[in-house]
Parts: sequence; structure tokens; C-alpha cells
Amino acid sequence: MQKIFKRFDANGDGKISPAEIADALKSLGSGNTNPDEIKVKMSEIDTDGDGFIDYNELHQPKISSSQLPSHTPSPNSIRNDPWLRCLATLAIVGPQFCAPYPVDLTVTKKAISITDGDFVVTDVNGAVVFKVKGTLLSVRDRRVLLDANGVPLMSMQQKILSAHRRWQVFRGDSSDSKDQLFSVKKSSLLQFRTQLDVFLASNTSQRVCDFKIKGSYFERSCTIYLGDCNTIVAQMKKHHTVGSVLLGKDTFGVTVYPNVDYAFIVALIVILDEINKDRDDGD
Repeated sequence: MQKIFKRFDANGDGKISPAEIADALKSLGSGNTNPDEIKVKMSEIDTDGDGFIDYNELHQPKISSSQLPSHTPSPNSIRNDPWLRCLATLAIVGPQFCAPYPVDLTVTKKAISITDGDFVVTDVNGAVVFKVKGTLLSVRDRRVLLDANGVPLMSMQQKILSAHRRWQVFRGDSSDSKDQLFSVKKSSLLQFRTQLDVFLASNTSQRVCDFKIKGSYFERSCTIYLGDCNTIVAQMKKHHTVGSVLLGKDTFGVTVYPNVDYAFIVALIVILDEINKDRDDGD
């Protein structure tokens, strides 16, 4: 959330002005920068009425349940609503992984692998986008996300002695705390339906998560939300095909909504699968 705030707060004065909102909308290619409409949108978050949005107001907006949308925004609504696009645009790994349209990916996991946990991620044309490699005999269940050329983008490892199954994710092949991008943990110890909280490295207090994953373990499906709200940024569902059964593979279809970092989403899917695998192992 701090990255979102800094993106808007162009002059770094600790508050977002209507002009800065307009500039952010223009940078996203929106011509809808009507000052009156921007003020109306800002008033929904500007709780002290000073005409600006500070970090606390953006991080914990005082919105009543009656103000929440009765339905979850679709990919088209996020794409067409410039305000939602501003909130949804977030490059965790890099802006090159944020597309202005929905991105459909197929994540395939080999059931039998020497390194245990190899994944291949392909696009709608079948081209390889990412690969995920496991580390043999790793105490932390370490995984590395590689681009199509084999360049490490992120390393993922489970924190030792973590009751909530916390995973830490670092840039490149690093495991240094200064390179940490985000962490993921179970929302609660006892769960009948999988719920994970995602905290960006800049969210040091971790009072409110930056993203939330809600899934059905038995159906192998999940939805990823922006923060602790109803705005969907990605969805995943298992593909049941004859080929996947015969070849001993798990195949997941993932739809990443516009302007959302799809490398980041793939990492979350891998971590979700690892945590669900722990349930299979009964620990």
C-alpha cells in the first residue's frame, strides 16, 4: 500500500492532491480527469475533509458496509474505471509484468520431479513465460521463479519454525532481508478453507494485509484480492483434463486482471500450492 501511496504522492509531501490524482489518471491513458469527479472519489477516502488523502486514510479508509459494492469488480470494470485502475496498478516484481489487459496463464506442476515442485507457466499461445525450480533437499522448501530465459526473478522460501506457514519472497536469487519483496502467511492456524495474508516488505507493521488469498482446498481454486477488500486482482482454478491425469500433472488456469503484476501472482499460486501440500502431508 505504501508503494501505491508513493506513486500518487508525486511531490513527496505526504498527501495526495486532486492534481496528483489527475496526473496518475493521465499516466494510465485515461482522459477522464474531471476535477469534480475526482473530488467526489477522493471524498470517499478523505475522512478529515481537508481535500487531500494522507497515508492513513488510504491504508485504512473508513467505509461502511453499505458503501461496499454488492458485487466484485470484473476485469472489464477495473479496465474501464480509471480510479480502480489506479488502485490496481502495482508492480511488485517489475512494470514489464503489468499488462493493460487481462492475462491468462496456464500453470502446470509435474507430479513427479527430481527437485520436487517444478512448475511451468505458459501463455495463451503455449509459449513458456516462467519456470519454477525447487532446490533438492532444501530445509526451507526453497523455490526460484525464472523467466523464459532462465534468469532468476524471485526466490521463495518457507520460514523455519513458523506456526502460520510463513513464506518469504526475495528479488532475484537472493535471500538477503534487504531484497525481500513480500511475505505470505496463513490468516489463522485452523482453516477449513484456505486463507492467506500477503504483506509487502514496506508494510512493516503488518496490521492490515496488502493482498489476501481465499481458496477452496478441495476444488484447488482461489481468488486473490487487493488488501482486505472485495477488489479481485486474480483468479485461479484447476483444469481437470484427461491429459493432465495421464501425464501425472496438476494444471491450473490463472486469470490476472489488468495492470496487476502477473509474475507476483504466479509466485502466490506456487506458495498456495506448497501450503496446501502441507495439508496433504498432514502437518
